[in-house]
Amino acid sequence: MTQMGTISKWVAKNGGVSWQGKARRKGHPTQTKTFREKRDCENWIRATETALDRGAKRAKPKADGLNTLADVLRRYRETVCPEHRGGAIEILSINKWLREPDFVKTPLSDVTASFVATWRDERLKEIKPGSRGTLART
Repeated sequence: MTQMGTISKWVAKNGGVSWQGKARRKGHPTQTKTFREKRDCENWIRATETALDRGAKRAKPKADGLNTLADVLRRYRETVCPEHRGGAIEILSINKWLREPDFVKTPLSDVTASFVATWRDERLKEIKPGSRGTLART
């Protein structure tokens, strides 16, 4: 699915109008720029999205180091789990997930509800019928 650019009208306190354009493409950071003319904003969005489609301006790794599902799970395990009562059980579940390389090496930009549902359905084919409730709870 391709994300589309958006244009927002901004009215200053003094009555001046400016136009903010946002160019978005999956796997790329959002590009934002402000213009005095709406026409210039539209042209910029079109040019920027074309450049992104051609592969220019590849997404940079996030500064916080959270680029894959594994990165997020590890941070959650280290910072959130120790702070609450059910943390020990959550750590066990997270450790199991971290042993599934096809699942956890996925870039965060690709993790969607349908991705998780597909993983769950494939996992249900591998486990015993009695374990399905366990999978549902993890």
